[in-house]
Amino acid sequence: MRHSLQYLSLGNNRLQGTIISEICKIKQLSELYITENKLISGEVPTCFGNLTSLRKLYLNSNKLSKVPSSLWSLRDILEVNLSDKAVTFLDLSKNMISGSIPGAISGLQNLQILNLSQNKLVGGIPDSLGSLISLTDLDLSQNNLFGLIPRSLESLHYLEFINLSHNSLEGEIPSGGPFKNFTAQSFMFNKALCGNARLQVPTCSKVKKKGSNANIFFIKCILPIMVSIIMVVFCVFFLVRR
Repeated sequence: MRHSLQYLSLGNNRLQGTIISEICKIKQLSELYITENKLISGEVPTCFGNLTSLRKLYLNSNKLSKVPSSLWSLRDILEVNLSDKAVTFLDLSKNMISGSIPGAISGLQNLQILNLSQNKLVGGIPDSLGSLISLTDLDLSQNNLFGLIPRSLESLHYLEFINLSHNSLEGEIPSGGPFKNFTAQSFMFNKALCGNARLQVPTCSKVKKKGSNANIFFIKCILPIMVSIIMVVFCVFFLVRR
């Protein structure tokens, strides 16, 4: 292959086997498309992380099973499309990934292991992660995630391991589904989580709905008095007119 090649498209063919590592020798490669083959399987070569000129990488619609974390060492990458329901393992831990958790991950329906730990992710945990019905391991620890733990994760019946520690999460820890089996280590060092005492967090306080109580008081007490006053005024006005 020409080492000066900048654009390579192998999409919409009937390529079989695995992605060849020789592609990594094309140091000037800026755009790579290996889409819509559906017969390419196995792992994305780790050496793709050495393609420092790469800006666009499209590997969707194949049968890839594993994506290396080395892809996220490409600081100038602009577009990455890995959408493939065959992917079962995604480990992007110990990188410098910033921003929110990509929503596209929820499209990986066969994903079993998702590790995004030790990055710089911010924002909330997407509700859409609850659609990863095959997920067994989820590690989002040591990031800057905040907000609530979505209850949609209770529907992940195969989830055996979860680590949300060392973030800024708050609110009640879900108690249904796989959360019945998790321990305190999964949630330690967060901002203000609460829940079951066995998780070594405070019990969630039951906050009274002041607004709701005020509305009930108004309807039951104040409103009848106001109606009575209006009726009295109307009667007096009517008698005076006569």
